[in-house]
Amino acid sequence: MNSIEAEIQLATLRDSFYRKIDTLYCSRDIFFTVASVSAFMNSIPPRQPSAMKWFLAFVISLLPSAASAVELDLPTVFSDHMVLQRELNVPIWGKAESGSAIEVSFAGQTITTQADETGTWRLQLAPIEASAESRVLTIQATLGEQKNQHQIQAVLAGEVRLAGGQSNIVRPFRMLTDDANQKPHQPTVKYLRDERDTANDPLLRQFRSGKVFCVDEPQFKGRGEWSKAVPGDVNEFSDTAYFLARELRRQLNVPDALLSCNLGGTLIEAWMPQEAFATTTELKDYYASKQDEFKKSTESWNADRSNAEHKQAFGAWKQKKSADQKVGREPPKPKSPDASKHNSCTLCNGIIHPVASYGLFGHAHVKNSNQLQTTPAKNKQHLFIMTGQSNMDRLNLDLSFIPTVEAKFGKANVTVIKDAQRGRPIRQWYKAWKTADGQPALPDATPKQQAKDTKLIGTLYDRLMKKVKPAVQEKTFDTITFCWMQGEKDAKYGHGSVYAKSLQGLIKQLSDDLGRDDINFVIGRLSDFAVDDPKIPDWNVVRSAQVKVANASPRGAWLNTDDLNDGLDQLGKPIKNDLHCSAEGYRLLGKRFAEKAIELIKAN
Repeated sequence: MNSIEAEIQLATLRDSFYRKIDTLYCSRDIFFTVASVSAFMNSIPPRQPSAMKWFLAFVISLLPSAASAVELDLPTVFSDHMVLQRELNVPIWGKAESGSAIEVSFAGQTITTQADETGTWRLQLAPIEASAESRVLTIQATLGEQKNQHQIQAVLAGEVRLAGGQSNIVRPFRMLTDDANQKPHQPTVKYLRDERDTANDPLLRQFRSGKVFCVDEPQFKGRGEWSKAVPGDVNEFSDTAYFLARELRRQLNVPDALLSCNLGGTLIEAWMPQEAFATTTELKDYYASKQDEFKKSTESWNADRSNAEHKQAFGAWKQKKSADQKVGREPPKPKSPDASKHNSCTLCNGIIHPVASYGLFGHAHVKNSNQLQTTPAKNKQHLFIMTGQSNMDRLNLDLSFIPTVEAKFGKANVTVIKDAQRGRPIRQWYKAWKTADGQPALPDATPKQQAKDTKLIGTLYDRLMKKVKPAVQEKTFDTITFCWMQGEKDAKYGHGSVYAKSLQGLIKQLSDDLGRDDINFVIGRLSDFAVDDPKIPDWNVVRSAQVKVANASPRGAWLNTDDLNDGLDQLGKPIKNDLHCSAEGYRLLGKRFAEKAIELIKAN
């Protein structure tokens, strides 16, 4: 085998290996970086393809075992030397085995949640003050007797910002410190070299995202690693973002971090999420045409043919170069169509999505040379969770609730989730519900009825959370407000004595599941339908319990519904002191829920 053939074979092996690593990186937790692999590959001398075979065998031997005790997987951005955004509810998320108990501990906080049926989990740390103290973020999954714990070392709290774009924000020090092509630019090069050689600020950090191209769906894990602005490591810092962060460090005197998610020579469509292409007819048509092109190119792609063509072109190029001919750059290695950085959505899915939920405070600007002001993001996101029994079920949110909150916060900043069911007791939401004396939930129930009733405990809450959890996994909400309209069934069953405890337990249950201790809640008090009915003595007990629970918390409020059940019902029939609201009553009910929710958001 001559030297040219050996180099061609080695290049082909390298390309095959890189494609294999790309596939593994999208699905497995590999503990080495592409940079380290590349360094090793480039050190292999020509004529030694056997070294490649040895290295591949070595890598395969180091891949994680499929027999790990309890799955616990995190996005790569959650790794040693990370920086958490100060003074913000900090999202933490990951994957584990379904049903696993998740516990996150940091800076004196310990919060818990449970992985859902898909294995996904998410929670939030309460706001953290800026700190240069190097601390440990502990994340643990427990399932039965088995545990899996990740300890993320050297974690700081400070300012975090996203540095996105293409070449002018990508270029690191190592690309900008060679001698300038034009003499007038040499002083700039010298300045950059001096900064590179003297930079030594371990509180200035960067997460450098690696390349992941995924056309079809957003990726969970991503690639990348954290590094500090210290000698050696600073070579990989984006120059543009570095000088911004350096100035912020000087002005704010807190740790500062960059999420450097960028790639040179890229089109904006590659950074756009798929839903952005649905906003106009032109974008929809453009996206459809690009996807059609991608499908055709993928179907026609033949790796063997492309590698053979490259082998021939590379050989010709090598021979001309050996003869001292001007031949230009080496022929580029062939790439599968799905490895192109120009495909629509591919960089959003592969680079942005794995860090999209990471806590970012907002933006910063310098008012003058001596004063820097940090401005929170203008558009806070608000989630409203609406549930309960018949009066919530019949409530048309489009009549007044949604228009009221959207008028206050803006349509793009409001998410409303409703799931209600008529004629249901609170135990179908509160999973730890018990009667006062431990007797069957249904009066005079047969054993068969008791067993059936027990199976229903918590079922409506689970149904509600199937809607809520995907929403909080996709978006970070600044506020969450829980709106509750229920109690009639518990009053009729005679369970008023445990209603306050059950309602408080339900609110805590929701708070624990979402990893939030700042949930606002609005309770619609039972109407005056049965206040004088001796057959339902617990009606007044439930009404009092609802007011008591709301008044006991600064995040709670209750609203009056006594005047909403007279007039014409939704079918146009007259009603008087009805169990349900009138048509106009439902409009007012939605408006009152919205107004109380807005008051709580402003107050807290």
